[in-house]
Amino acid sequence: MIGEKMTKHVISLIIAILTAAPLAYYVFPEKKLVNGSRIDRIVVYKDKKQMDVYSDGKVLKSYIISVNRYSVRKDNITPVGAFVVDSKNPGSNFHKSLHINAGGDIEIHGLKNGLGFIGKFHRLVNWTLGCIAVTDNEMDELYDGVDIGTKIEIHG
Repeated sequence: MIGEKMTKHVISLIIAILTAAPLAYYVFPEKKLVNGSRIDRIVVYKDKKQMDVYSDGKVLKSYIISVNRYSVRKDNITPVGAFVVDSKNPGSNFHKSLHINAGGDIEIHGLKNGLGFIGKFHRLVNWTLGCIAVTDNEMDELYDGVDIGTKIEIHG
């Protein structure tokens, strides 16, 4: 009898933890980019799913990103090399975008319009078709801080 009650309590505790952990991850606030920050360089590390933004040689913020590292179609793989941001699109199919001159439709963008509620959970998989994805709030920061001509390095 005591063993049964103990088992039920343990199961209830496990369910509570499994429910609370994703909720805490979703709502836990992250460091924001300081308003008015000017980004002059972006460095992407696909293998680490990380993007660092710089101003005057100093890292302002690191972002956790989603990319596409592997694909049966070469044109869906996030490219590697040195590029620049060549345009900004506030009316993108994704929550804003920064187009990169990597050939094709390669962008840094937020989540698909209407799916912003997914938030940080998008980071759990590499889901893009060659682009670099961040949350909508992060895209707002980047969009405001990046100018056309900003240098971007993408590493494998």
